[in-house]
Amino acid sequence: MKINVVWSSWWHTAARTRRMHTLCSATLASALLLASCNKEIISEISPPPLNDIEPEFGVLTTTGHYTMATYNVRRITSSDTGNKSWTVRRPLVKKIILDKGFDLLGVQKPLGTQIDHMKADLTPHGYANFGVSDHGDHAYQHQDIFYKTSKFNLLGTGRFWLAPGAPTSVPSNPTPWDSYYHTSVVTWGRFQDKATGQIFYVFNAHFNPGNPNGGTPKAEDARKQSALLMLSKIPEIAGDAPVIFMGDLNSNQMTEVYSLLNGSSLLEETFELASEKVPTSRQTGNWWNPTPTGNSQIDHIFVTN
Repeated sequence: MKINVVWSSWWHTAARTRRMHTLCSATLASALLLASCNKEIISEISPPPLNDIEPEFGVLTTTGHYTMATYNVRRITSSDTGNKSWTVRRPLVKKIILDKGFDLLGVQKPLGTQIDHMKADLTPHGYANFGVSDHGDHAYQHQDIFYKTSKFNLLGTGRFWLAPGAPTSVPSNPTPWDSYYHTSVVTWGRFQDKATGQIFYVFNAHFNPGNPNGGTPKAEDARKQSALLMLSKIPEIAGDAPVIFMGDLNSNQMTEVYSLLNGSSLLEETFELASEKVPTSRQTGNWWNPTPTGNSQIDHIFVTN
């Protein structure tokens, strides 16, 4: 197996808006190229016209190479007004996805309404998606997977919840372990590359963040148990096929959760595999700060090794 990974991160500043993305690419058995893009940043000032924002890199079109993103799309809340509102963010989310040409995209936390909007924005450009909300319906927040229908056959889909026993429907205990929030759904898909015939799986997850105010519960055990669950469910579902596991895990590279995943015999984080890292900082969270600092990567793309 040949692995060739390039990680790059950049900040793009236009006259009235700032965005940060994290890009990670990997070649898996000379057939699979991945790229991750995390966390759009929007400044507190008015955004520019969309045609003022230029794409920052060319889209790869080589047969058997894919561009992939993991993207926490903040859900609609009543507190997000002005330039934080979804009406402002929606066209920029669309712009990012189309500019970067993502072939596979995992999103975390958008509400069903936002999924409908993204579907309306992306379907005319050749995308399809699948997934249900954490509540098992359409209305609440999703961990959906979007993909280009021109490149992939979707051979199968499934889901399970991050709760003991990995139930395939909403668990009776809404806050398992020491969770603060409700139980989150994991979405997975079995894909086939139309050009090469390569079959692989994509898993998309959102781990429990704990109390946002810094109090208890911190959900540390919930994230640990979720990691252990992923390590058991991935081979159970995918067997020996190549797997990409991505998402907002609310666990950076210094945590036990990260060590469990990256230190396993199953998975490696693509940042660790990268032959190029630009910049070397791994910061992916921004929390509305257009110039975030730090070195805490909580959004990840793992591949089976």
